[in-house]
Amino acid sequence: MMDNASCRFPLTLAQSDIYFDQQRHPADPTYNIGGFIRLGAVDVDRLRTAHADMVGAHDAFGLRIHADVAGIAQSISGERDVSLPLWDLAGEQDPEAAAAAFMAERFQRMFAIHDSPLYAAFLLRMSAHELRYCVIAHHLMIDGWGFANLARELARHYRGEDTGPTLAWRSVSDDDRQYLDGPRHAADRDHWSRRIDAVPESVLPPRHRVVEDPRRASPSCRETWAMPVADYARLTDVAQRHGVGMPQLLLGALALCAAHLGDQETLLVGLPVHNRRGHAQKQAIGVFTGMMHLPIAITMEARLGEWLRTLAE
Repeated sequence: MMDNASCRFPLTLAQSDIYFDQQRHPADPTYNIGGFIRLGAVDVDRLRTAHADMVGAHDAFGLRIHADVAGIAQSISGERDVSLPLWDLAGEQDPEAAAAAFMAERFQRMFAIHDSPLYAAFLLRMSAHELRYCVIAHHLMIDGWGFANLARELARHYRGEDTGPTLAWRSVSDDDRQYLDGPRHAADRDHWSRRIDAVPESVLPPRHRVVEDPRRASPSCRETWAMPVADYARLTDVAQRHGVGMPQLLLGALALCAAHLGDQETLLVGLPVHNRRGHAQKQAIGVFTGMMHLPIAITMEARLGEWLRTLAE
């Protein structure tokens, strides 16, 4: 598919935030996201066919970002990278460590943002009985919910099921333009201006204000923390006793810790929201996620359960 001006359309609101922040920090791979699906004994050729079919069916895999004298826009290319190379780590002394190092190095590789695919997929053979299907993509293309949809779509294609129609990505951009030109946008802007009339001092400095060590390629990194089942069960019990869910309990703990470290009574926390409306968007492979600013008042004299329930509301 040849790209021309008539095929281009604006970035969505979610994409715009990501794009401009990435341009401010062109060497920072923070927006590389992804992971792997642990598979058992599967037919590799059949898996590659399923992968190629999925890539061909969804606009996200053909997404291209353009920046030139005409402005910043995107288009959907018919040219898709359907390759799925396999690296065999089964012979390594510690396949798990080798896989972790392999993925960590891949996450640090910058994608060429403009006029190029925004994803890479590959297989890692861990043993004769385990294979990992891995995808790393730029956040301009997909979010966490989208990765869950990707996993389901891959399974459907592998099983040969009818996957049905997919969302046209241009329709999401069109919806955003209509929102910006309509009365809802003005009403939402006024609502948030009233709700957040003052911004408290930052507890943690924004990453673009941190003086970076010139010896490091990037200030970003990833850590995986595993919570023991027994600890999770205890926290679940605490949440239930106070009449809240686990997300509210963890948010409350984070807020109390941040308030203590920053010696503040008011916090403004950015909460990610999936921002998907309707069945088609909820099934789509794409990026919709946004940030909601949540003001939190720390009331030290309040009882914990009462404060957590107020936070949940």
